Amino acid sequence: MPNQVYIGNNSLKYLSTLKPEEMAVVVSQSFFASNEELFYKLFGKEVFYITHTGEPTKDAVDSVKSKLSKKNYSYLVGVGGGSVIDVTKIIKKDLGKKMIAVPTTIGSGSEVSQHVVLLEDSKKKPYSSSDFIPEVVLLSPSFVQTLPSSSFNEEIIDALAHGLESLVSRAANPMTDEFALHALDEMFNLLSEEREKDNSYFERLQIASFFAGIAQSSASTGLAHGFAHYIGAKSHIPHAQAVATYLLDSVRLNLAHTDKYDKLNKLKGVSSKDLLIKLEKIFANLAIKPKKYDLKDTLEEVAEGVKKDICTITNPYQPSVEELTEILRKHQ
Repeated sequence: MPNQVYIGNNSLKYLSTLKPEEMAVVVSQSFFASNEELFYKLFGKEVFYITHTGEPTKDAVDSVKSKLSKKNYSYLVGVGGGSVIDVTKIIKKDLGKKMIAVPTTIGSGSEVSQHVVLLEDSKKKPYSSSDFIPEVVLLSPSFVQTLPSSSFNEEIIDALAHGLESLVSRAANPMTDEFALHALDEMFNLLSEEREKDNSYFERLQIASFFAGIAQSSASTGLAHGFAHYIGAKSHIPHAQAVATYLLDSVRLNLAHTDKYDKLNKLKGVSSKDLLIKLEKIFANLAIKPKKYDLKDTLEEVAEGVKKDICTITNPYQPSVEELTEILRKHQ
């Protein structure tokens, strides 16, 4: 767990308690370009260490780290989506620095997770360490409100997947269950019906995503993330989009082989009996349609890769290659 978490539009005021020279800021090129004035207001005219935009790679980490190792500062500040925050977390651990995470997207859970994922040789390789966890997290819904609706919708499905998959994970425990159930209760409540998308709506979803991130950090995820890790890396598909494509199929397969979703029955808004119906309704409300992909390998090769993914290993049901192949065939 982070030592400090500040929530709401005023959370960024925490940065004013530090001097600009105490902070080294890591941000993506695209986000900095569209928020340059805000960055100067928050951090002064300091140098920003800009990563590439896209999946985190070892080259991106090494490039930023080589510049940062020559500077004297107390805090690394990672501002951006899951990729930027993951890059910053690796540098934090390698250089032994304190870190402030400022997520500008919703759903990745990176700001609270002890895991990072690097793209290496067309494969997403996960690393885990409690040293990756930021000391401070600033959750400002003002960033989330500016996301394009298509990005926001897919990212919130990723958060929903974190809650659902950690709840039924083989590594789940009573603590992670409580975080997952709280997150799912909020998300099913807020996403099942059309609601006014005011500041409260975004703030509640951001907090729910944070709680789901805590659950998945400790309990891992499941099959939908197994698909997303392998196919996302091979076919260069955004992570949240890949999770959204395979989540319904993964839940449907699990429901036929485990009763772990019965944990949902203590909630008012969703149960194991109507889970798929409610999920399909959320997908419809968010206008999300599972995509079709041109996979680089044969279906059997992809299925073998998905089956070996660390997130598939914590899935409550261990699917056969034939079952995975059938799901893959639906999305070709």
